[in-house]
Amino acid sequence: MVKFFGRFRGLARKFHMAFLLTAIIPATVAGVVGIYYSLDALKKETLQHLNQEVTGRARGMAHFFDQLTSELLYLSRSDTLYELVNQPAGQPRKSLHGKLESDFAAFAKTYPYIYQIRFIGADGREFVRVDRQDKRLVFVPDSGLQMKRDRYYFQESISIEAGQVYVSPLDLNVEHGQVENPERPVIRFATPVVDRHGEKQGVLIINLHAAYLLEQLEHLAGGRSGISYLFDRSGFFLSRSADETKTQAADYKMESVETLAGHLPRELLARILQGAQGTEVAGEWIAAFAPIVPGSTLAERSDDIQSWAVGLIYPRARLLEAVFNLYLLYGVLALSLMTSAAAGYLLARHAREITIAQVLEAIEGPLGITDCYQEQEDKETSCSCFNHCNIRTPLLKVQDSIYQLLNSMTVADMTGDTPLITVQSLSTAGLGGGVTR
Repeated sequence: MVKFFGRFRGLARKFHMAFLLTAIIPATVAGVVGIYYSLDALKKETLQHLNQEVTGRARGMAHFFDQLTSELLYLSRSDTLYELVNQPAGQPRKSLHGKLESDFAAFAKTYPYIYQIRFIGADGREFVRVDRQDKRLVFVPDSGLQMKRDRYYFQESISIEAGQVYVSPLDLNVEHGQVENPERPVIRFATPVVDRHGEKQGVLIINLHAAYLLEQLEHLAGGRSGISYLFDRSGFFLSRSADETKTQAADYKMESVETLAGHLPRELLARILQGAQGTEVAGEWIAAFAPIVPGSTLAERSDDIQSWAVGLIYPRARLLEAVFNLYLLYGVLALSLMTSAAAGYLLARHAREITIAQVLEAIEGPLGITDCYQEQEDKETSCSCFNHCNIRTPLLKVQDSIYQLLNSMTVADMTGDTPLITVQSLSTAGLGGGVTR
């Protein structure tokens, strides 16, 4: 240990200490401060972008719902439907039935995520219905039309005022009293249809397939490799993970928010269902959430959609992976700097081991009092008198004596108090006696 630290005495130690004080230490301090603030800024920016992504997706879904609401109200005032609800009792309706099917089919083609569109009479029986099956539009015959009087969405939509829109919770589609298998979550948009006297004659209902909702969730999850959720006011949700395969994408299973209590605090889940917006770190997870705020049309016609929300959660380590990579980068740079400094110490030679001749050769190159010192006979030289010069040999002797003298002195000798040139050293070098300092 003593021998190791003994290497750092003298001029070498001064050089390294100067290097530490003027370069490494200030750079290290500046680096640590820079790392702290840059990482803090990166974390905040990442969370801010996450919140913007979720909010933007929620606004996009709200805009789509608002557009669908406008189209629903427009279709409810169509000439064919108006003629149908104002036709006197007992009049044949077959021709109007066909026209209404064509109108519904044209509307469904515009919105490929519409799973079902129908007109239900005031008695609760379906009058016209168009289904989407295997990407084809199917006109349901009279034998396939059903009674929906006892279904909650019919009772609630027939009870609202004309011009208002009812939006159902995320619900499983039911046919002939049984939940469809495989399950098909749908959202229903409905509005009453009135005659010229303002009397309700039925309800126009659109079933929006969950495939549209899941596509939005898949885009949201895929962008960040997390898990996205769509919550409704009844406490159920659909979810999508970026790791799910195309085969799994056909699964529309709805789950209760209680199943998320193991990952997220119940207080956070309650705030999401209540329409809160923000980004929050919850244990090992980071959650971003935003309500689906209705657009102007739907806000005027209904307030049900205000309890819908979009959420996105990530494992904390994955979301901040870029931050951790930056930590690693700074760590490697710091280690490289420290290794370089340590290598400089370990490779440093003591001043007593470095001769003046070595220093001069490192700066100037080969030493010589004449240009021909390193040149040889019978080869091209810089001097025309090289081969018959009568003073070259004495000069070589002087050159050798000077080199031996410089090679006998070290850098340590220049920092001490001992004489650099003594009579004995000059005599030994062959430069004659009688010469003193």
